[in-house]
Amino acid sequence: MSPGFSIDLPAPTPRPRHAVVADPDPVLRAALVDALRRCRFTVAAAADPMAALALLSETETALALFRRGAEDGGERAAALAVALSPHTRVALTVPGRDGPGTADGAGGGPFPILMLTADPAVVASRLSESGLIPRPARQSPHRPAPPTARGRRGPG
Repeated sequence: MSPGFSIDLPAPTPRPRHAVVADPDPVLRAALVDALRRCRFTVAAAADPMAALALLSETETALALFRRGAEDGGERAAALAVALSPHTRVALTVPGRDGPGTADGAGGGPFPILMLTADPAVVASRLSESGLIPRPARQSPHRPAPPTARGRRGPG
């Protein structure tokens, strides 16, 4: 009889959910930070988009949001963010209350445009609806039990 062979593999660690936000308006910046934290992101924020680029380079970042049309170069910073961190999703933000959460691609160039409000719940909803952040996964009632540490499924 041959001896059994078993390898215990650690569960894969999820990629960090880190975001960088740049908005000169402190109220909208705070709403973005709060909304992203509600969506389980760690968030670094700055008023200046170039300072946000420095934050972007400090850690692996999943999402970077820059203010469109800001006098201090939010669109230029967004373009540089793509070069600095090609795996980071980059979007532009604009203040707005009514209408859809994202504007159509007209005028946004290569970046999606997210309409912001001061209400973090609305911002979180718009982030999810826009596809910038993944929607929470729902577990199917028909999904099998997760494997145990030894790689077997449940008792049996």
